[in-house]
Amino acid sequence: NKNKNYYFYKKKNNYGANYFIKKKKQKKNNLIKKISLDKFEKKISNSKTLIWVDTQGLEPDVLNGAKKLINRNIPFVIEFTPQFFYKSNNKEKIFKTLNLFNYYYDLYSSAKKTKINNHNIDNLFKIYKKSNTELLLTNF
Repeated sequence: NKNKNYYFYKKKNNYGANYFIKKKKQKKNNLIKKISLDKFEKKISNSKTLIWVDTQGLEPDVLNGAKKLINRNIPFVIEFTPQFFYKSNNKEKIFKTLNLFNYYYDLYSSAKKTKINNHNIDNLFKIYKKSNTELLLTNF
Protein backbone atom coordinates (compact mmCIF):
# COMPACT_ATOMS: atom_id res chain seq x y z
CA ASN A 1 0.00 0.00 0.00
CA LYS A 2 3.09 2.25 0.10
CA ASN A 3 5.79 2.97 -2.42
CA LYS A 4 8.98 2.13 -0.53
CA ASN A 5 12.28 0.39 -1.00
CA TYR A 6 12.73 -3.02 0.62
CA TYR A 7 15.07 -5.95 0.33
CA PHE A 8 13.77 -9.11 -1.26
CA TYR A 9 14.83 -12.13 0.77
CA LYS A 10 15.00 -15.37 -1.20
CA LYS A 11 14.33 -18.62 0.66
CA LYS A 12 16.78 -21.24 -0.60
CA ASN A 13 14.55 -24.30 -0.70
CA ASN A 14 11.09 -22.74 -0.93
CA TYR A 15 10.71 -20.02 -3.55
CA GLY A 16 7.04 -19.68 -2.66
CA ALA A 17 8.08 -18.34 0.75
CA ASN A 18 10.25 -15.42 -0.36
CA TYR A 19 9.55 -12.20 1.52
CA PHE A 20 10.43 -8.52 1.98
CA ILE A 21 12.53 -7.07 4.78
CA LYS A 22 13.50 -3.51 5.65
CA LYS A 23 17.18 -4.19 6.48
CA LYS A 24 19.67 -6.15 4.46
CA LYS A 25 20.11 -9.67 5.84
CA GLN A 26 22.53 -11.17 3.35
CA LYS A 27 24.75 -10.02 0.50
CA LYS A 28 22.46 -11.67 -2.03
CA ASN A 29 19.34 -9.70 -1.03
CA ASN A 30 18.02 -7.52 -3.82
CA LEU A 31 16.91 -3.96 -3.18
CA ILE A 32 13.53 -3.45 -4.84
CA LYS A 33 10.85 -0.82 -4.87
CA LYS A 34 7.41 -1.94 -3.74
CA ILE A 35 4.66 -0.20 -5.67
CA SER A 36 0.98 -0.11 -4.78
CA LEU A 37 -1.39 -1.83 -7.20
CA ASP A 38 -3.23 1.45 -7.77
CA LYS A 39 -0.13 2.69 -9.64
CA PHE A 40 -1.14 0.21 -12.36
CA GLU A 41 -4.79 1.24 -12.32
CA LYS A 42 -4.78 2.85 -15.79
CA LYS A 43 -3.12 -0.21 -17.34
CA ILE A 44 -5.66 -2.72 -16.02
CA SER A 45 -8.88 -3.21 -17.94
CA ASN A 46 -12.15 -3.95 -16.16
CA SER A 47 -13.02 -6.88 -18.36
CA LYS A 48 -11.28 -10.21 -17.99
CA THR A 49 -9.22 -9.08 -15.00
CA LEU A 50 -8.72 -10.98 -11.76
CA ILE A 51 -5.99 -10.09 -9.27
CA TRP A 52 -4.60 -12.91 -7.13
CA VAL A 53 -2.83 -11.95 -3.87
CA ASP A 54 -0.80 -14.35 -1.73
CA THR A 55 1.39 -12.31 0.60
CA GLN A 56 1.70 -14.37 3.78
CA GLY A 57 -0.64 -12.29 5.97
CA LEU A 58 0.03 -8.91 4.39
CA GLU A 59 -3.06 -9.09 2.19
CA PRO A 60 -4.65 -6.12 4.01
CA ASP A 61 -1.69 -3.93 3.06
CA VAL A 62 -1.86 -4.98 -0.59
CA LEU A 63 -5.63 -4.45 -0.78
CA ASN A 64 -5.37 -1.04 0.88
CA GLY A 65 -3.05 -0.07 -1.95
CA ALA A 66 -5.64 -1.18 -4.52
CA LYS A 67 -8.70 0.85 -3.56
CA LYS A 68 -9.10 2.37 -7.03
CA LEU A 69 -9.15 -1.11 -8.56
CA ILE A 70 -11.59 -2.36 -5.92
CA ASN A 71 -13.87 0.61 -6.63
CA ARG A 72 -13.83 -0.42 -10.31
CA ASN A 73 -15.30 -3.78 -9.25
CA ILE A 74 -12.25 -5.83 -10.22
CA PRO A 75 -12.40 -9.15 -8.35
CA PHE A 76 -9.54 -10.29 -6.13
CA VAL A 77 -8.54 -13.67 -4.76
CA ILE A 78 -6.61 -13.68 -1.51
CA GLU A 79 -5.07 -16.38 0.58
CA PHE A 80 -6.93 -16.41 3.89
CA THR A 81 -4.67 -17.89 6.57
CA PRO A 82 -5.61 -16.77 10.11
CA GLN A 83 -2.21 -17.82 11.50
CA PHE A 84 -0.51 -15.39 9.11
CA PHE A 85 -2.82 -12.53 10.09
CA TYR A 86 -2.02 -13.13 13.77
CA LYS A 87 1.71 -13.35 13.09
CA SER A 88 1.76 -10.09 11.11
CA ASN A 89 -0.58 -8.31 13.58
CA ASN A 90 -3.12 -7.87 10.80
CA LYS A 91 -6.21 -9.54 12.25
CA GLU A 92 -8.04 -6.27 12.83
CA LYS A 93 -6.83 -4.90 9.50
CA ILE A 94 -8.23 -7.82 7.54
CA PHE A 95 -11.71 -7.23 9.02
CA LYS A 96 -11.63 -3.60 7.91
CA THR A 97 -10.08 -4.38 4.53
CA LEU A 98 -12.48 -7.16 3.59
CA ASN A 99 -15.31 -4.69 4.14
CA LEU A 100 -14.09 -2.87 1.01
CA PHE A 101 -15.90 -5.70 -0.80
CA ASN A 102 -19.53 -6.79 -0.66
CA TYR A 103 -19.20 -10.56 -1.09
CA TYR A 104 -16.83 -13.48 -0.95
CA TYR A 105 -16.74 -17.03 -2.21
CA ASP A 106 -14.77 -19.50 -0.10
CA LEU A 107 -12.98 -21.43 -2.82
CA TYR A 108 -12.23 -24.41 -0.54
CA SER A 109 -15.85 -25.01 0.38
CA SER A 110 -19.08 -25.56 -1.46
CA ALA A 111 -20.63 -22.46 0.10
CA LYS A 112 -22.32 -19.99 -2.21
CA LYS A 113 -21.71 -16.26 -2.42
CA THR A 114 -21.56 -14.86 1.13
CA LYS A 115 -22.13 -11.30 2.29
CA ILE A 116 -19.04 -9.77 3.90
CA ASN A 117 -19.65 -8.68 7.46
CA ASN A 118 -17.70 -9.04 10.70
CA HIS A 119 -19.73 -12.07 11.82
CA ASN A 120 -18.96 -13.99 8.61
CA ILE A 121 -15.28 -13.04 8.70
CA ASP A 122 -15.08 -14.15 12.33
CA ASN A 123 -16.56 -17.52 11.25
CA LEU A 124 -13.78 -17.87 8.68
CA PHE A 125 -11.22 -17.36 11.45
CA LYS A 126 -12.86 -20.20 13.37
CA ILE A 127 -13.21 -22.56 10.41
CA TYR A 128 -9.62 -22.07 9.22
CA LYS A 129 -8.02 -21.69 12.64
CA LYS A 130 -5.23 -24.14 11.75
CA SER A 131 -5.44 -24.15 7.97
CA ASN A 132 -6.25 -21.78 5.13
CA THR A 133 -8.49 -21.09 2.18
CA GLU A 134 -8.66 -18.82 -0.84
CA LEU A 135 -11.35 -16.15 -0.96
CA LEU A 136 -12.73 -14.68 -4.15
CA LEU A 137 -13.71 -11.11 -3.24
CA THR A 138 -16.27 -9.21 -5.33
CA ASN A 139 -18.56 -6.21 -5.28
CA PHE A 140 -21.15 -7.86 -7.53
